[in-house]
Amino acid sequence: SSENLMEKNNENENEDNNSHKNKNTKKDEDKNDANYPYLKGLNIGNPDILKEKDFIINNAIPTAEGIIKCIIENTDITIDNSNILIIGFGNIGKKASELLSKLNANIYCYDINKHEVANIESRGYNVLNSLNNYIENMDVIVNTVPALVINKDLFKFINKETLIIDVASKPGGIDFVFAKENGFKVIQYLGIPGKVAPKTSAKYMMNIIEKYII
Repeated sequence: SSENLMEKNNENENEDNNSHKNKNTKKDEDKNDANYPYLKGLNIGNPDILKEKDFIINNAIPTAEGIIKCIIENTDITIDNSNILIIGFGNIGKKASELLSKLNANIYCYDINKHEVANIESRGYNVLNSLNNYIENMDVIVNTVPALVINKDLFKFINKETLIIDVASKPGGIDFVFAKENGFKVIQYLGIPGKVAPKTSAKYMMNIIEKYII
């Protein structure tokens, strides 16, 4: 009958859905085994550690310190009294601005989010309403936004002596091909915590892992 046929179809559909879920779970497990091999065998489910809020906030600290290290190693000026632009006022942007301002840098920030613009102003940093404005006077530009922000049109306003550091996740926020072809000083700086503070970064990660161990 048609009712039996519908019931059979529903059973098959449920089996397909369960099979799909199991495949996705297996993919997540394989992904975690690849990214975090030391977690293999631990009964902690399938957490994406890199997306944990506490981990992101804490990891902003060594990332900001790494940015300072990169500036010192790749410029011939002091951070003191230099003009530094931070693009994106998220966790990394906030911490980088804080540490650089303590070194007496002139901090300029850009963010399209009105709430973050208010945060920038409340902290006493300079707000850029447009990246075209004043960008030619920057000694250092730090991009934290994982979307194309500094394109070939914006490069027209950037001094070739300016150090541009991109710390955004891939593909980054800079037209790297155009920058390289036209002689701009651009550094794509990824995986900073593990490079500048591996012990501390591992501690942050273990703090998250301990929450999942059953």
